[in-house]
Amino acid sequence: IINVPQEQSMNFLEIMFGKYKGILDTHPLSTTILTGAILAAIGDGIAQCCKEDPYSFRRGVSFALFDASYRGLQHFVFPKIVETFRGQYLLSPFLAFSLLPRVHETTIHYFASMEQALVNQVLIVPIIYLPAFFSLTGAVQGLTLQGSIVRAKENFIPITLRTWLFWIPAQFVQFCFLQENLQIPFLCLYNLFWTIILSLLAGSIEKYAATDQPYCLTGMEENCSLPAVQLAQQLMLKLR
Repeated sequence: IINVPQEQSMNFLEIMFGKYKGILDTHPLSTTILTGAILAAIGDGIAQCCKEDPYSFRRGVSFALFDASYRGLQHFVFPKIVETFRGQYLLSPFLAFSLLPRVHETTIHYFASMEQALVNQVLIVPIIYLPAFFSLTGAVQGLTLQGSIVRAKENFIPITLRTWLFWIPAQFVQFCFLQENLQIPFLCLYNLFWTIILSLLAGSIEKYAATDQPYCLTGMEENCSLPAVQLAQQLMLKLR
């Protein structure tokens, strides 16, 4: 009696996965974009539930839009990464110093997978992923350019390090063991947990919006709060 519901659940999951894979094969780009957006919104929602503050719809939308945009980029970038980086750069020192007397096809595949994961994380993440994250989520949530810059400066290095720890093993598995059309859906699912972490670390903009000051250069701009200008204004009042 106990096994019947379990078997039915497994059959249901297999059927749903088969249908999803069919849609993915037919409409790969739109399916991965929609999958990423939905799971990112869920991940941010879970993170917001961990806080006592009320749910921010704009924050949820910002995460969904960012993830959807990035999955679209990955759809075109990943095949190029796989095509270009085949392990030749990581393997070359081992071959030059004869550290690997025999190089099997499996060994080359492992080196290629690690090389592809490192290229994505060491190059694409700091150059494209994180700048896009801070820019897009900040803009959608109403943060000014100055506030977004302060937010990025404060969080860039800590989030980069956490990204590498979290994603390099996952992307090695992705490039090494998964067929190409399942790689981005796998990342979307794995990204659900990463979105919770990212949202808890840097999802809220309230801190930066509260301290956001207008950009001041000469001191004559509207609402400028340069200390020297304030001091000069106080002195002028006293002289009067």
